[in-house]
Amino acid sequence: MSLKQECINIINLIIEPLKKDEYDLYEIETDSIRDICELSGEDVTYGECFDCEHYGDCTYKKRVKVDVSFWDYADFQRNYVFAKKPSVSKGICYISNRKRLMDEMSQFKKEIEIYKDYYAEFGEKYSDFMKYAKEFGEKLRQEYSFFENMNTDILPIVFHTDFAKDNEGKTDYETKGNFVSRGKQNMINTYYCMEDIERTKQNIRHELLHYFLYMSDMKYSDDNAIFHYLCGIYDAHAYKEMGEEEQGLYDKLIFVIPELEKKCKELNCKDGAFNANRDVVLIAVGNDREDFSNKELFDYGMKLLNMTVKE
Repeated sequence: MSLKQECINIINLIIEPLKKDEYDLYEIETDSIRDICELSGEDVTYGECFDCEHYGDCTYKKRVKVDVSFWDYADFQRNYVFAKKPSVSKGICYISNRKRLMDEMSQFKKEIEIYKDYYAEFGEKYSDFMKYAKEFGEKLRQEYSFFENMNTDILPIVFHTDFAKDNEGKTDYETKGNFVSRGKQNMINTYYCMEDIERTKQNIRHELLHYFLYMSDMKYSDDNAIFHYLCGIYDAHAYKEMGEEEQGLYDKLIFVIPELEKKCKELNCKDGAFNANRDVVLIAVGNDREDFSNKELFDYGMKLLNMTVKE
């Protein structure tokens, strides 16, 4: 029996006990062509690498013919080539003799069993995180008039159990999430989501604020005043320093909005008066006048922002 056929037989023996229901799918291909990322070593045959800097014009995808390819229709993939000398440094396991095959199959068994247990837990957490994201999105829709048209049923969030990768394919331990916009496509990535649940929820809030502001045609970057203000309200960790102009807007915001609320209570204003005036101020801070269609509304928001209160 060839090493290739023996490999296929052993994989089948390993995965058969793991099939618990009709949704536990596995695929073994032989003599297939795979797309391997030379930066990360990942098999990207079925992935569009949407959040990669090189998306759309990638020179790092390398087409490789492999003898045996295993995929569980999720994130567990293995590619084997039976050859004495490797021709690709990452993403392919080269097997030259039976001892090497047994070592690899032992490792395969160990990893896939750990993976299945881990991803069963991930499935539960994924559902919880998506529910939390929708609830937070609904809170934003109900609180701010400029978010009311957002659809929380189609939030483009992808949860990753591992760390992010930098532009060179190296592990990025600092990035816990990001919002990516490419033309008409958007994606929210949340990394390392299984280790600290509260931190992951904070990341969700942070990235959803980016997304909601972006979709509302407002300033949405980490160094914008409105983003810092909303992050402060919702404990969403705005970490990037603002420039002088945005810092000035932010300083006015955190003074004026509490004063607006105070005055509305003192004057016994009608229901919704505070929210309406607050939203006008936030709209002014979150837009540039030259790009904003309603100049009168913008100017009114700026007038409120620049008001002074005498004791």
